[in-house]
Amino acid sequence: MSDGRIQVIERAIDILTALTGGASSLAEVTQATGLPKGTAFRILQSLSYENLVAKDPVNNTYMPGHGFLRLLQGSLEGSGAIAAITKPALVSLREMTEETVTLHVRMGIERVCIEEMQSLLPIRYTASVGASDPLHVGSAGKVLLAFLEDEQLERIVPLLPLQVLTSETIGDVDELRTVLAEVRAQGWALSTGERLALAAAISVPVRLGNGLIVALSILGPSDRLTLERRIQLLPALREAASGIEAVASGMQENLTKPAGRESEKQAAPKRNGRRATTAPATRGETAKRRAKTGGRARP
Repeated sequence: MSDGRIQVIERAIDILTALTGGASSLAEVTQATGLPKGTAFRILQSLSYENLVAKDPVNNTYMPGHGFLRLLQGSLEGSGAIAAITKPALVSLREMTEETVTLHVRMGIERVCIEEMQSLLPIRYTASVGASDPLHVGSAGKVLLAFLEDEQLERIVPLLPLQVLTSETIGDVDELRTVLAEVRAQGWALSTGERLALAAAISVPVRLGNGLIVALSILGPSDRLTLERRIQLLPALREAASGIEAVASGMQENLTKPAGRESEKQAAPKRNGRRATTAPATRGETAKRRAKTGGRARP
């Protein structure tokens, strides 16, 4: 393609993106991507290489395979772009607040901690990288739910088991919907004792592009991270989120810039230490010039 992008790869990415919403039939894939059925089928077959896509033989639906999960795991465990663009901001936020700072993503109906800068204070709360918790629990989970697309949110909420971990955990779907609407309207979420007693947190969304949202959180003991203290830290939390988004946007722009083209005019070779600006004239050309200029060739 003229801009350096390859159409079949873009179509494969469109299909993988469609499958992140859940297992889909061939018809659903074609509807989501706008691809002809034959084209979508051939690409799905190709994506079965290294198990990037798997097919359920019972209901004939396609879903991300364990090969896709291997790629995801690599990107989340400190070797991918997410860790690269977020770690400086997390370190800075931890130093400023003296509390634990975390980053969570949604995986199905759970939230998973993908980066954490633990507080250096002797009494602290942590999440642990790789640890998962129910999506409806805690401020990070509320942010990840609240800022989903409406259609995706309506598909996921009925799937949530809404198990109650503490007396503060939301266990009613109507209450959850009300809280999520509030979180979306104000742009941040709070929690106290929803996952662990006496633990408190505040979270904001970070938009990394292409619809990917992660939750940036500050967490600590509730007697130290009081409601007033969390609200005081909100501007710094938002500033960190904006900084991460700016870095992510810059990386995306660099990736989408067309490759520089070589100049159509090649540098002329050097002759006797000087760069020649024109090719030397042949004897025939010299004779023609002399005829036109009264027997003298123009310099």
